[in-house]
Amino acid sequence: MRLFLIVWIAVCIGVVQGSDFPGAPWLVRGASLRLRHSAEPQAPGASADARVTVPEAGRLAFLAELKHGQKAFIGAAVLPKQGYFDFTGHTVLACEVENRSAWPMDVLLRIHSGPEPEKPTGRPEIGVYLMPGEKRTLRIPLYAFRKECQVKLAPDEIMHGKPFGMPGQTGIDAEHVNALIFWSMTPYLRQDGEKSVFAVSGFRFSDELAPDAAPLGDPEKYFPFVDRYGQYRHADWPGKIHSDEELRACARAEAASWKPRPPDWNRYGGYRPGPTLEATGFFRTEKYGGKWYLVDPEGKLFFSLGVNAIAWWSPEFSDGREHYFDRQGEYVPSVDRKVLRFQKEGNIIQWGTAFPWEVLTRRLDSWGINTLGAWTEDPQLKRRQRPYTVILMHEEKEGRFGFNGRDGFDSRFGEKLREVLSERYGWTLNDPMCIGYFVTNEMYYGGPAGWAEMMIKSPAGQPGKQEFRRFLERRYRTVAALNRAWGKSYSGFDAFLNDDQPPETAAGKRDLEEFSRILIRKFFAVSRDVLKAVAPNHLFLGSRFQMSAGAAYDFLAELFPEYCDVASYNCYWLGLDHFAPQIPDMPVMITEFSVGGAFTRGLFYSSLSVSGFTPEERKEALKRYYESALRNPRIVGMHYFCLLDQPLCGRPGDGENMNLGILDSTSRPIPEVTEAIREIAEKAVPYRMNR
Repeated sequence: MRLFLIVWIAVCIGVVQGSDFPGAPWLVRGASLRLRHSAEPQAPGASADARVTVPEAGRLAFLAELKHGQKAFIGAAVLPKQGYFDFTGHTVLACEVENRSAWPMDVLLRIHSGPEPEKPTGRPEIGVYLMPGEKRTLRIPLYAFRKECQVKLAPDEIMHGKPFGMPGQTGIDAEHVNALIFWSMTPYLRQDGEKSVFAVSGFRFSDELAPDAAPLGDPEKYFPFVDRYGQYRHADWPGKIHSDEELRACARAEAASWKPRPPDWNRYGGYRPGPTLEATGFFRTEKYGGKWYLVDPEGKLFFSLGVNAIAWWSPEFSDGREHYFDRQGEYVPSVDRKVLRFQKEGNIIQWGTAFPWEVLTRRLDSWGINTLGAWTEDPQLKRRQRPYTVILMHEEKEGRFGFNGRDGFDSRFGEKLREVLSERYGWTLNDPMCIGYFVTNEMYYGGPAGWAEMMIKSPAGQPGKQEFRRFLERRYRTVAALNRAWGKSYSGFDAFLNDDQPPETAAGKRDLEEFSRILIRKFFAVSRDVLKAVAPNHLFLGSRFQMSAGAAYDFLAELFPEYCDVASYNCYWLGLDHFAPQIPDMPVMITEFSVGGAFTRGLFYSSLSVSGFTPEERKEALKRYYESALRNPRIVGMHYFCLLDQPLCGRPGDGENMNLGILDSTSRPIPEVTEAIREIAEKAVPYRMNR
């Protein structure tokens, strides 16, 4: 889930004279902007591929025409002509967004603020996925940094979203708003030479949210800010828990609402009334009616509706920041931290046990989940109540190099993969409920030359680096020829092994790209060969490629269909109608996605894709995401990330604290998510067959 987003928005300027919104004269222009989810973005730049027109002078409204075939993202920016916009005293900005294209498109709004436009300190974002001709209201919350804040977090605090009122990427510097950026992924995803068009109008401060009233000026009153249920103490919202009895009442109401599995499912979750294809006793893939499908062991069409990381709790670590909480955590050796387990306590209060197995089964049936996704705990998988996928070699160290690469030339990698599959997961080998296996997750490729560059920086004894040396000797034959091509002064080919600096010459860069392909190909070849030798009945589901703001590298295109049965992508977008990765026609599974809420349930960070100011809007956005996948002829499954909301103050390791789960900190279902999934589950395959 470490999504790395880079956006370049392009420009054609249309200046508008004077306006009383948002309190300063402004101009609107197309924009090119460099954005990253995990790093500081930059101010808007310029290009000629976004044309912006203002139909009415003096009124803040514009039309943006975005040329397709982009190598990055384009859109439009509303900028102050001088100085900054001042949003002081406001809590919600609203506008209307209309899709004037003949196809669905996404439109996202990001606000940049801070005294240095080149280094914005606040950058909240929200988006909407629009059908052709559709017009909808887009609203974004404005959590302003508060000047009177005297509260200080732990010195080494790593939580992604900071508490409301504190400087961080999900809030704004209200006095220094320097850009409203509307952008879209559609011109990047569509390579057809057409243009996508959207209109924006009706800017206003709707201010539905009450101003933040947390006592940030008084640390003694502010701390602890996490209550006994893992919730933010200084805010309230519909459904917030205030007592154990409220929790027990929620459990009773939930149990009374449970539904049986969708009536059209067979025992695997396949579409029973549909056609019966060849039944092999295991899952396989087939293209039927112009669309790819998984076919279940009984020969029925199966669309995988999965959830990742099915577990009993998501620990909140407390050591080093004990003052955040009203009690101390317990030491857990596996993470070497003191942690609090709010979901565990919620289970005990609601169901009388920390491990309510029957409750979990009833929930998954009622929600319409037919697949257990990656990182589901082994005891859940071993119950074999529904199809599942298994992730292999994610934590093992054998074969690792660079930043999360895997060295297929290192025999220890293949040996360990065989051992893990045969011994730890030997019980899956002939299990018809097992769909297949992923081999690791979100490997870092670093562009066409990335793996070779990382390999050069590896120790001399790294097997992949030894293979690189042999590759160079075969290619150049003499070290003098290598030195001329690379601009080096090696005394012999072995000297290459002690060099950690990639070449800068054109020939050197070509060699890096070629050897990167060799390294990646070797990884996939070893993975495929082991899986097919040990588990021939199951599918190789790829390695969960991280869709970095849409980037699907051309240099991987030839590899997925050659080695994988299904290509897997982790993809945090708003819609998938235009998702067509640069690979030959083959089945694709979206193995991570979510649609977060707009901070209206007390969490400080939403998700990598945010489309829902209210719970109702979040539900609609989630349904649209699923429906867009069902319309896409390649996609055979969608796995939601994840079962549990992340801890309010961040999970151990990287501090992610997103409002993206199906269960909240008290282990209660979030209805807008469960209702959306159930509605999709009841229609998934027939909807897909008829689109």
